Amino acid sequence: RSLSTGATGYIPSNYVAPV
Repeated sequence: RSLSTGATGYIPSNYVAPV
């Protein structure tokens, strides 16, 4: 999982969050 959370607060396992 990504270290950062998305706008929705949920991160898909295949999603790479921006810095």
